[in-house]
Parts: sequence; structure tokens; C-alpha cells
Amino acid sequence: MKIFTHPTSESIIKKTATLVKEVSDAQKKCVVFSEDKINLSLELEIAKALGGGFFDVDVFTFRRYVYSVSPSDKILSEQSSVMLIRKILAEKTSELSCFKGSALGPNMALTLYELISQLKSAKVSPSDLFGLIEGTHLKDGALRSKLCDVYLIYKTYCEYVLNSGFYDRNDYLSLMPQTVIGDPNLKGAVIILSGFPSVTRQRFDVFRALNTVASEVYAVVPYDENSSVYTGETLNRLLEIDGGASIISSPRLDFEKEALKKYLFSHDVFKSDFKPFTTDKISLYRAYDTADEIDFIARDIISEVRLSGYRYKDIVLAVGSLAETLPLLTRTFKDYNIPFYAEKQSSLAEHPLSQFIISFLDMARKGVPVKEFVKIIGHAVLISNKQVADGFISYIYKNAVSKYAVKKPFTFESENLSVYEGYRAKIIALCEELSKCKTVTDYIKAITNVIKTLNIENNVKELSKKLCAINELVSAEFNDDVLPKINDVLSEMENVLGGGKITALDFKNVLLSGFNATKVGAIPILNDAVYVGELKDIKLKGAKVLYALSLNGDVPFTQSDTSLLTDGDLAVLDGFNVIVEPKIKVVNDRDRESVLMALTSFEDKLKLSYSLVNSAQSAVYKSELIKSVTKIFNLNVLTRQAILDGIENGLEEYKKYELGAYSSRETALREIASTYTEYKLSSKNALKKVASFYEALEGLNYKDLIDKTNELFQDEEKDVYVDKAYVKSATSGEISATTLETFFSCPFKSYGQKILKLSETETGEVKANETGTLLHAVLERYVQNMDRVSDKYLQICSLKKL
Repeated sequence: MKIFTHPTSESIIKKTATLVKEVSDAQKKCVVFSEDKINLSLELEIAKALGGGFFDVDVFTFRRYVYSVSPSDKILSEQSSVMLIRKILAEKTSELSCFKGSALGPNMALTLYELISQLKSAKVSPSDLFGLIEGTHLKDGALRSKLCDVYLIYKTYCEYVLNSGFYDRNDYLSLMPQTVIGDPNLKGAVIILSGFPSVTRQRFDVFRALNTVASEVYAVVPYDENSSVYTGETLNRLLEIDGGASIISSPRLDFEKEALKKYLFSHDVFKSDFKPFTTDKISLYRAYDTADEIDFIARDIISEVRLSGYRYKDIVLAVGSLAETLPLLTRTFKDYNIPFYAEKQSSLAEHPLSQFIISFLDMARKGVPVKEFVKIIGHAVLISNKQVADGFISYIYKNAVSKYAVKKPFTFESENLSVYEGYRAKIIALCEELSKCKTVTDYIKAITNVIKTLNIENNVKELSKKLCAINELVSAEFNDDVLPKINDVLSEMENVLGGGKITALDFKNVLLSGFNATKVGAIPILNDAVYVGELKDIKLKGAKVLYALSLNGDVPFTQSDTSLLTDGDLAVLDGFNVIVEPKIKVVNDRDRESVLMALTSFEDKLKLSYSLVNSAQSAVYKSELIKSVTKIFNLNVLTRQAILDGIENGLEEYKKYELGAYSSRETALREIASTYTEYKLSSKNALKKVASFYEALEGLNYKDLIDKTNELFQDEEKDVYVDKAYVKSATSGEISATTLETFFSCPFKSYGQKILKLSETETGEVKANETGTLLHAVLERYVQNMDRVSDKYLQICSLKKL
């Protein structure tokens, strides 16, 4: 065996392609097995190395190989397994001890499935757990209680899978060594193992089987000498298979990458005699808050595209947490007209159609109360016209005289009565159908009929058109994909559980667990767009310009030890020779390795940034990563104030940061407003910035903005300062305490109420403030008319008081 160690994903992929070319040129049979995440990139690189195609080379992931040699229609998908476990939890709740209170939680089935997969990968069977529980070594306590519950669910799951004729996909991997040894296509072939960052017991057995049948094995694995980051898991396990394997290290990288992979997170950089390196490829921006940070990056991207000649697709943004950063980044990039694509995996449960189905099941199960009926009417997938939906809800609240009033035909007058009654009649009929369901198959047929009868498919298509009209292309794509995905979940549920009896509540919860387990990802919409992803996941992107932002205290993230079986529990199991991997520490070590591989994936420039406060204006701290990088390199820290001072002093290198301010009408208006505020506050920078407005705006044909700039800065006698303009427009010179309170608590709400004259949707509900107003009016009228109250009634009141 020959083992090639490489420190970056890009170099692993390129080395693998080179080896494939060498084997192919020697006219030997070549089979490549790669890690799932790099498979597509690897295939593209191999095709390039071989001149456009590779008909005599097989490229597999382990899962793809298993499916290629075995029938896949009986292999349970993840969502099928999760739904099965959710049904088992409902049936076995009374027998559980430790997990009884959380067994029916929304994510418990998925969490248990992940633990079962972990146990299967470690080749720990239910009988192994039973032996541990019943043996004399494990005393009573929390761990024994947890293991009893896990054993019960694990055993029941395995028995069901075995008796039903299905296969768990983890079991298929455990059978792979036998399949490999008997596969004539692999005997005598040159086998290349590429990019595997870690090795489970299952994977180890597969590696050993491949080494047995191959004429030669090459392995290209992530590794380098910095033990603070690189785990060396795969290298060490391969040496267990072949202790005499030769190890060939990769050629040296650019000195910046060499410095990063050698010293990142290393204690050596904090020694007094360490001398930092000088570089012009790495830069650092310190922002005040997250908004300032993203705004700076947007401007910097525009300057890189317009002045340095990069395409948007040459740029990658790596963030600490995509979920936290994406909303603000989306808004800012739209303002600056920067095309981007975020590879965000969304749960099917997040889509309005999934939520509609779950709400519909709840409504039917509860007997169609008014409150649940109104929830259904408010779903966009039922009535796409919001005005009609709001009118319908208002009609119901005004005329509902009992909890279940919607079960009877509507009779109160309304110009849309026929529309309202049409929806009501259909929904009640569908709920009656659901109330008669007994089996999983019955419920699935009823749900399919709900979607068909209520014209849901066309409404979903209308929603996609609206999303496209406002340029929400990724959301539209997710929307287009949702109905087929829901049908897949229903089909799998019927395939696995169809004949069994089930309650309405259990059916809803099992279906919800399937929705939660189904992840939907979008593909890039534009050919030329900035890619945005989490720092630990972008190691394959190979950016020319890489931005790593929001590098605050918890990046790279350290996962907490909150699994069902903690590292402490697993350590106890290790003592009884029941080895379960990976432990949380190992997971965190792997993430740290991924972060370094991501940071060394840039080609030309690496731009790092962090902020002093987060979006909630709470203080945050720079991460260990930033502390380490600033010790490795001499970096000038750039700030917003440094940019403003540089522009004021006429320094050429700072002018590029003004370019982005005029990339769209929205950003130009914002820049004018910002500068005018500075001007009114007598800022020294404001007047000097005005000249740049004219130069920039004239080139963009924004005549109205030039006129506004003239109006603001040349007519000093005209007082148009924003707070006075607001008072004059909103209140004709008068302002109430309530208006002031609303303005300072939420300026946008105040603007909507006072300037746009918007009001809340009428629903017919009596709100708390309306009740208070009514009581005040009654008491006021009572006091005003006290002199008209007869002595007789006053005497009665006095007697009652006594």
C-alpha cells in the first residue's frame, strides 16, 4: 500500500486524479472509493485529467457501490427509519424509564436513529447492549437506565426491519466486506482510497477487504505535521492494515498556507521568540457589529469585481453560523446587487405545505374547532389571495357563536359568502373522511385527497411565481420541490407502515418526524454568483478570494457533550470493551481539521473579519482562530474609521471602499442619508464626502439622487432634518406621548402607522386594549350619570356593601 498525505481537500482531489491518470495510462483496471462530500468534485477533476471522460474507471462512494451491486428498493432511507422509530416510541412509551418524558418530542426519533447508526457503525449489536445491562459490571444508575431504553428501541427496530424484509442501510455497509471479496470487478484492480477523514469499525473492515482483493492500493488522506489540528485518523488506521506501507508527503504549498497549516492553533505562536510572517495575501477587518462587517464585505466584493477583474463565482464567503448570518447577509447583498448562493439544507417541516398538512390533521383530530379552522384558512397554500383569506378569517370571528360553529353552513350576509361556504363545505367533508381512518394507508389516501380537493398543487405553483417575481429564486426552487418530496415521504411511510393500525395523533407525529428528517437543498441558480457556506464545509470550493467572516469567540464551534450517550457514558462502555465512536472530542477535532483545510483553500487572497458586538448589540470576543492568525502574520487591522480617515486624507487605496456605496439606488440613498446625518452633526468627514457623490452618481444616471443631494447640502436654510420632517408629516406640528413612544420603540411601526396609514388586519377578535377601552367608557358614562341613579338603588348598594 502507498499512502499519500495531503493537507488540503483541493490537493487530495488533484493528487487522486493524477494517480487515476497514471493507472489508466498503464492500461490497468482502476476503481476509486471516495468520501461522500468530495465525490462530485473528484469526478470532475478525473474527467479533466483524462481528457473529458472516464469509461474505464469506476468512481464510487461506499453507499453508491452497495446500491450498484444490490437491489436498493428494500433499503430503508433515513426518513423511513426515523418514521419507524417514531412509531416504535409511541408504542413503547409506557415501557421506557429514562426517556419517557421526551420520547414523543419532535426530534427524539431522529436523535435515536443517529445513535443507532453510530452503534451499527461501531458494530455494537442489541445483544451487546443486553449483555452489558444484564452483566454484573454495570451498576444501577442513570447510565443503566439510558441503556435499557436504547436497547428496547434498538432491539424492536432491528426485529421489525428483519421481519419486514427491509434492510437498514448501515447493515448493508456491514455486509460490504463480503461483497467486496466476492466481486470479480475488484479482483486484481488498482484501488484508490480518496479523502476519507475518519475511519469507523465498519469502514476499517471495508478497507481491509479492499486491500485483500486489490493488486495495489493507493490512499490519499488528509494529514500534516501540526498535531494541534490534523487528527491523522485515516493514516493511523491504514497503517494497522499494512504496517509496511510507504508514506509519501505532499509538495510544499505557498508560504502563507504552509504557515497556517504548521502554526494555526499551535502554542508555538504565543512564545516570546516567535517571529510573525509578513504577507500581502491575508488581511483582517475589525467591525463594530455584524451589520458593519457584512456591509464592508459587500463593498469589498464590488471593488474586487470591478477593479481587480474577479468574477463573482471566484469568491467564497465562509461564515461561522449560516443560520445566524444569512438573513442579514441576504438583505445587504440584495441592496448592493451582489448575486450569491447559499448551500442551505432546509428541513421539509419548514415549508408551509408541510405545516398546512400537520395543522389540517390537528384540526380534524380535535373536531374542527374555530381556532384550528382559522389556522388552516391563514395558510398561503390554501388561499393564495391574502385579501380573501383575511376577509374569510374576519367573517368567521365576527359570526362564530360557538366553539364548533364552522361545522354548520354559513348563513350570515357577505359578498363572498359563496366562496367562504365553498371552502367550509370541502374542509368539513375532508375532516369527516379523516375521522374514519384506521390505518396508515387510510390516512395517506385522505391526505392525498386533501391536496387534490383543495387545489393545493396549483396554489403552490402560484406561490413559486410570486417568489420568482421578487427574485427569490432559491426559495422558489425549494417550493417547486416540496410536493414531490412530501409525496415521497408519504409513499415511504406507506411502504414501511402501511397495513398497521394507528391513531390520528400517532400518524401526525410519525409524519412530522419524516418531514423533520427530510432535508431539501437547492442547487445554484446563477452561473456567476458568490458562494456562501459554513467555514467547516467550504474546504472543497477552491476560491480565488476567500472571505472568512463572523470569526468571534465560538468559531470553530465546539459541540457540547449533550448526546443521549455522553462522552462520560462512552468512556464507561469502553471499560467493558464496548467501543462506540465518535466521541464529542473526536467530532470537535475533526471540525478543527476541516476549518484549517477551508482556510488553506484560497488561491489569491484570504480576508478575515470579526466584530466587537453581535446583531443584538451584546459584546463578543475574537475567536481563537483570529488570535492565532494575528500571531502568525503581521496584519494591519482595518476598521471603518480607518477607511473614513484614509478617504479624508486622499489616500488612493481607501477610495475603492466608496465604490460599493453607489452600486444600486438603495445603497446610494442610504449613503446620502448617512452623510447628511454626519453633516448635521458637524462631522469633519461629511462635506468632503459630498464631492464623491457627484462623481459617482453622474456615472449612474441617477438624476433624482443628484437633485436630492443638491437640495440637502446646498440649501442650508431649509430644515429637512429627519426627526422634524417626521413630526411635520405625521402630526401636522403636534406630537403625542404615544407617538413618541412608538417611534422610539419601533421606528418602522411608527412609519407604517403615521406616514403610510397602515392598520392591523380586522379579525373580529376582542383584544385586551379594546376591553380596557370599553370598560373605561362604561365607567365614564356611569360617573357622568350618577345623579340620575335613584335613591332606591343607592340604598340597595349600601346594604350589600354592609
